[in-house]
Amino acid sequence: MITEILNKTMIDTVGVRIECDSSIEQREILDKLLNYISSNHPFYINHKDNIINHITGRFTREYFIYGSSKLLASITTMSFQVDKKRSKTVYFIKIVWAGLKKYNEFTDRLSLLSMLSICSYLNGELRYNLKLCELDIAQDINEYSENILVLPINRVPNVNYYRPDEEQPFAETTYIEKINIKRKKHLSLRSYVYPKHEREGLDDEVITRFEVALKTAFFSNKSTDFHEILASVQKALNRYAVLRISNFDERNSIVQEYNGIIDSDIKNKSRKLNSLPLDGNRLFFDLNAIEEFLGTVLYIKDFHISMHEDWFVEAVLSKLNC
Repeated sequence: MITEILNKTMIDTVGVRIECDSSIEQREILDKLLNYISSNHPFYINHKDNIINHITGRFTREYFIYGSSKLLASITTMSFQVDKKRSKTVYFIKIVWAGLKKYNEFTDRLSLLSMLSICSYLNGELRYNLKLCELDIAQDINEYSENILVLPINRVPNVNYYRPDEEQPFAETTYIEKINIKRKKHLSLRSYVYPKHEREGLDDEVITRFEVALKTAFFSNKSTDFHEILASVQKALNRYAVLRISNFDERNSIVQEYNGIIDSDIKNKSRKLNSLPLDGNRLFFDLNAIEEFLGTVLYIKDFHISMHEDWFVEAVLSKLNC
C-alpha cells in the first residue's frame, strides 16, 4: 500500500545540436567528437547507414553511443536551408540522450556522465554554443495510474484531444493528444501517462509517469535566450493539470464537469477550464529543477577535464537531483 505520495520532476530526454558553416567544418567537428568519446570514456560507438536514395546510393549515417551494452545516445548530422531564397545552408550535429531516468542506478549514471562530458567538451574545448532541440519532461508519481488524471486545461486550437473517459488505443498508455500518424514526424509536442514501474520492471516501487515530449519542431524558430526558452517550456507544461484522485466519485464528478465545458458553446473554454476547483488534487512540475538541469547541460564547460575528481562529479550530479 502507498502511504506517501511523492511527485518528482525528471528530465528523461535531452537533445542538443551545434551548427556549422560548412560540411567540411561539420565533418571535422564530428571526427573530433567521435575521437573524444572513443578515447576518453568507457563507451563505444557503433553506426547505422540509412539509405535515402536507392538510385544514387546516397545515405545518412547515424552513430550510437553505448555503455555496458546499453544504448545511451545517438549522433546525427544534417543540414537545412535558411533565408527566403534558401540561399544559405546550415549544417548541424545533433546529439540525443533518451531514457535518462530508467531507475537503474548504474545505467542512469552512465547516461548522465556521457551527456555532461560531451556537452562540456563541445562547450569548453571546442567553444560551440549548444542549442536545445529535444526535451522530454516527466512527473514521476508514487501512485497507481488509475488514480492519476491529466486534463488539458489550456487547449491549443487545431489540436484534437482524447476525452478523459474515452477509450484509448493501448491499454498501458493514456495519450492526451490525438495524433495523426501520418504527421507524427512533424509533431511539436506530445504527452501521455503510463505505469513506469511496469515498463522498467521495478518490483519494489509503484511509479506512474506523466511525460511531456517536446520535439524538434517545438524549438524551431524559438529564441536562443535561455530564459525565453524556459518560458516557452513552462507555457507548454501549463497546458495540463495533473491530478491525483483516488476517490472514484470525485474523479467522475470532475470528468463530467470537464466534459460539460468542452462540449459547450463557450468560446473561451480554456478560461472556464482553469476555473475548475482542481488545486486540492493537482500536482505541479518543479520548474526550478528544470532550470537547474538545462542550465547545467547547456553551459557546462569544465566537467570533461575534471571527471577524475570524484568530489567534483558528485557535486555536479547532485545539482541534477540524481
